[in-house]
Amino acid sequence: QRQMCIRDRDNPVKLWDVETGNEIHTFTEHGSKVTSVCFSPDGKSIATGSVDTVIRIWDVDTKQIIYTLKEHTFQVTSVQYATNGQYLA
Repeated sequence: QRQMCIRDRDNPVKLWDVETGNEIHTFTEHGSKVTSVCFSPDGKSIATGSVDTVIRIWDVDTKQIIYTLKEHTFQVTSVQYATNGQYLA
C-alpha cells in the first residue's frame, strides 16, 4: 500500500492512500501548527515536528504514538530520518 502524509491547512496531519485517494487517518495530538512530516526509510513510522516544540513518532500500522520528544526549547521546523532509520535529525 502506497501512503502519503500531509499537513492540512487546519493543522492536523493526514495519512492518505495514494492509490485510492482515501484518507486513512488524521493525527491531531500536536497542540500547535505541525511544521514537518517525514516517513522512516522502512515506511513503518512517521515523525512529526511542531511549533509546540514537540516531535512525535507514530506507528503507521497502529496510528499510535510510539515516542514523544519534548526536550526542544524552540519550535521544531524540520524532522528527517537518517537513511538507516536509526536516527532523527
